[in-house]
Amino acid sequence: MSGSEPEPEPEPEAAPEPEAEAPAEEPAAEEAPAEEPAPEEETTSETEEPSEAPGDPVAEAETAEEESDKEDQ
Repeated sequence: MSGSEPEPEPEPEAAPEPEAEAPAEEPAAEEAPAEEPAPEEETTSETEEPSEAPGDPVAEAETAEEESDKEDQ
């Protein structure tokens, strides 16, 4: 039985390693949102394409509202 006891010990040690990596990724994820403004620009450009398409006045109006909001600031 004592032979199986040493096995569980290494396992707990191995478990903390993956867990330590997860918390490290969490803070990075929090920083990612701050860096998302760049990806958002790409999404905006994608939204502009459909808005330019005829029959999408709503998309154009939404973009106009966003621009006016920026001007207000």
